[in-house]
Amino acid sequence: MTTAVFSKENGLFKGFALFGHAGRGGEGNDIVCAALSSAAYLAANALSLDNKNAKINISEGKMTVYIGNDSELSEKVLTALEFQLTDIQRQYPKNFRLCSLTLTGGKNNV
Repeated sequence: MTTAVFSKENGLFKGFALFGHAGRGGEGNDIVCAALSSAAYLAANALSLDNKNAKINISEGKMTVYIGNDSELSEKVLTALEFQLTDIQRQYPKNFRLCSLTLTGGKNNV
């Protein structure tokens, strides 16, 4: 199963992580993986245009994108990505899970 986690602070996007394998089809034939990857790469590429405001890390089976400073572009791109991934989750609930994480800005006293 693939999982996407959106991070928000004060109602604004701070980034997202996408990881795992959808398992809908074999390598190169997984339509869920292809749809998720296409949407995530489009968002990451669009965010990379925002004056290096986004930190993007891509590795095998994982993508993370963190937004340094909120911008109109990042909010629009990540809202659109969230809409797209919500639609994919509705169609393929056994292969994809969408989560949201609210950051509180508190300190970790460990």
